[in-house]
Amino acid sequence: MSLLMDEMDWMHRVINLRHRMGITQEALAEMLGVSKSTVPMWEARASRPFSRAAETFMALEAEANENEEAVNE
Repeated sequence: MSLLMDEMDWMHRVINLRHRMGITQEALAEMLGVSKSTVPMWEARASRPFSRAAETFMALEAEANENEEAVNE
């Protein structure tokens, strides 16, 4: 996978998760333990999450997926 495609994937995943959870960029930043300017940078493809933030993000994403599946059952 190319770096650009990987960055696009992160950008869409971050935006999608925030919208699904109904939270602000600042709220997501707080949940991930990053500065409030970090999430907007991810969404603008100016940077991508480092390993700890990426792991926490993926855990939140998995939890959101599980919650949606439970609601849809």
